[in-house]
Amino acid sequence: MVLRYIYGGRLSLEEYDTSDIIKILVASNQSNNNPEPSITMELGYMTISRQKNTSIVKDYNIVVDEMNDFIYKVANEVLDSRLAILKVNEYFSIHNISAQETYNWLLNNQISTNSIFLLGYFNFYGIITSTNNAKAFDLFINASENNHALAQFFVGCCYEYGYGTIKNEKLSFEYYEKAANKNYAKAQLNIGYNYRNGLGIGIKIDKQKAFELYRNASNLGNKEAQYFLALISAEQGYEKARNNLKRLQTNNL
Repeated sequence: MVLRYIYGGRLSLEEYDTSDIIKILVASNQSNNNPEPSITMELGYMTISRQKNTSIVKDYNIVVDEMNDFIYKVANEVLDSRLAILKVNEYFSIHNISAQETYNWLLNNQISTNSIFLLGYFNFYGIITSTNNAKAFDLFINASENNHALAQFFVGCCYEYGYGTIKNEKLSFEYYEKAANKNYAKAQLNIGYNYRNGLGIGIKIDKQKAFELYRNASNLGNKEAQYFLALISAEQGYEKARNNLKRLQTNNL
């Protein structure tokens, strides 16, 4: 490779890894046959730097995607959003990921629905930055327009409780329904609750519909849905369901 550079050949570092490049550069710098060792070294370090930066970008893309998957999973496992945040912070610690660096990267790399959603999530829960529901809502809306199920669920939450926007029961239900249709269990749980209690504009009590939604969410692993499913069954007088309900209550679920 060094000889190709000396005699006018085209220099291509991409086919070598970083350790090989360093060895070649050291050897070429020590050689008396190299008329421009400083140029060779400079070019080499530029390439190494470029490869390193590419690696960082790729790593954070992976971090963002994996964090989205983790948040999706956590929503099915915990009942309290405060516990969910603790688990997210624990995730950073366990995987040796800097939350601050992740946040900084997100600010400058709104390049995918996952990165847009995650920045909204940081703003919604005040991770690293101050809580900013209005900014979070805008980011959730942006990601939801590209069919991001988690973003659609959070838009539903914002409309339901008035986080960063005006309360709107109709839009809240519509966004929950969009996420539910993508098999997002937490959204199915919320819609089931609406049908069970007749909540929302134009929603009448429909316990059979609620039962079906709870069953779907339960099959997807949502623990809260498992509780309500057992509760409905118990109300209908099924002995097996009563036992299941007692077991869930004993385990504080």
